[in-house]
Amino acid sequence: LLHFGVYYEDMEYFISVTMNVLMYFSGIFYSIERLLPDAGGQMLLTVNPLAFLINGMRNALIYRKNVSIHFLLIWFAFSVLLTICGVMIIRKNENNYVKVR
Repeated sequence: LLHFGVYYEDMEYFISVTMNVLMYFSGIFYSIERLLPDAGGQMLLTVNPLAFLINGMRNALIYRKNVSIHFLLIWFAFSVLLTICGVMIIRKNENNYVKVR
């Protein structure tokens, strides 16, 4: 059986690397649409939630374009689902780790 706390250090490293990659591909200091005008850039904007939000806010604030409500609702539903799963995992394993007060 897998114990949740055993792989904590590996997951910490994986999450750190994944978050760095997401930040590099999010387009904070550059426009993904201008850098990758083909289908790859559009896929990156659709799949990466940080890129989608940053590009949407840039388009709304600078270029006065509308934000895609459809993709915004999809990412909102996905984040709610992940939050629910995270809370369930924490409550399930609540007695398996030491609490610091």
